[in-house]
Amino acid sequence: MLRRLFIILVVLLALPHGASAAAKCGVVFMHGKWGSPGKHITGVAFQLRQIGCLVETPDMPWSGQRRYDVPASVAMQEIDAAVARLKAQGATAIFVGGHSMGAAAALAYGARHPGLRGILAIAPGHDPALPGFAGKTAGDVQQARSLVSQGRGGEIITVTDYNGGRTATFAIPAAVFLGYFDPAGLFVIPANAQRLSAPVLWVSGESDPLTRLGRDYAFARAPADPHNRYVEVAADHLGTPDAAAAQIAAWVQELLK
Repeated sequence: MLRRLFIILVVLLALPHGASAAAKCGVVFMHGKWGSPGKHITGVAFQLRQIGCLVETPDMPWSGQRRYDVPASVAMQEIDAAVARLKAQGATAIFVGGHSMGAAAALAYGARHPGLRGILAIAPGHDPALPGFAGKTAGDVQQARSLVSQGRGGEIITVTDYNGGRTATFAIPAAVFLGYFDPAGLFVIPANAQRLSAPVLWVSGESDPLTRLGRDYAFARAPADPHNRYVEVAADHLGTPDAAAAQIAAWVQELLK
């Protein structure tokens, strides 16, 4: 018996810091619009791994390389696949989060998938229902909606996307475009916030123009939970993940206790 206890003690002492959390904590963390897993979210991924979490940072359909190459429903399936990979490695406490459009996707996923431990909404962006954004995309949305209603959703249309003052024009099937840009569709942030079943950490950058929308825009719509947290950090939109990385990791640890 003493020999067995000694062996167990040696094994525990040999484990790296946070390894016990690694056996149960898994995080899917997604990049923003036109971004990549190597842009703006690496600091968050590093901090989460430091506390022992398994982390997936998939290349999502809104990346700079992919440009909405699959429907929004398939994007949700890609998150499913990332969650499955984490579970296959032993994760049992699953967090889904992201930056900017990745945060919007995390909210959309969380609104439709119970059983998550938490949602990490870091500088959420790409809400097709916001008046300023919806006004710019209205013509493209109307064209896409018309084609879809005629059963011509696979028809390629030329559309314009908007991202932090930048624009990009590209060709895309009408139905695919509508999946990401419909003002009554999957990515409407306040509607998704009010359907969450897991606590949410919402982080905004003080110099991010979207921060002016405040708590009431969407965070306050989330179902009451003692672990819900709204945080503002000294950063612009792109700098928010790095500025909040330590606080994100601390909130995850809090929920793992």
